[in-house]
Amino acid sequence: MTDDVLEAGRLLAEALRRENLLLARMELQEASLLVAEKEAATARFDAACRAAGRLRWTRQAEDLAASLRVLASENTSLLERAMVAQERVLGIIRQAALKCFAGRRYGAGGVQAGDTPRPMALSSRA
Repeated sequence: MTDDVLEAGRLLAEALRRENLLLARMELQEASLLVAEKEAATARFDAACRAAGRLRWTRQAEDLAASLRVLASENTSLLERAMVAQERVLGIIRQAALKCFAGRRYGAGGVQAGDTPRPMALSSRA
């Protein structure tokens, strides 16, 4: 494996480690700031692998590949957990909003309608 591939792999591994640490702490806003860095590291690693062509696997390369597999798997699990947590928070907010506004009606311009009777139609037909 070439030095470029190994260096790009190390950068990707470091980006994944940092993001995983933040996700494990549920520091989602901070983790979201690393998305661009992780994407750039992934693109660099992919480009280095393509440029290298057929790679010669050394012990160092095998260790890096194993590390990347573990980090990527952990990253997937942590991202899924974060999505579930965000869905729960949004559900709680939605339920609170529904309770808060239950029975209230709003008219034109978003102004709350008073307790006026609803419009109805009358017919003289039998």
